[in-house]
Amino acid sequence: MARRLVVRTGAAVAAAELFDISLDIDVHVASMEQSSERPISVAPCCGLRTMDAAVWRD
Repeated sequence: MARRLVVRTGAAVAAAELFDISLDIDVHVASMEQSSERPISVAPCCGLRTMDAAVWRD
């Protein structure tokens, strides 16, 4: 079953670059720094891939 997701953002970067950034676990960790959340189950290197799952704990 095909699905479609439309995301609108005011980011000043190309969609492909933004998608690549979204797969960077270090970016996610940095964005959650104030909440003290951290990944406990995710590939330790090489970034996320499409359909990967990450488990977070606060």
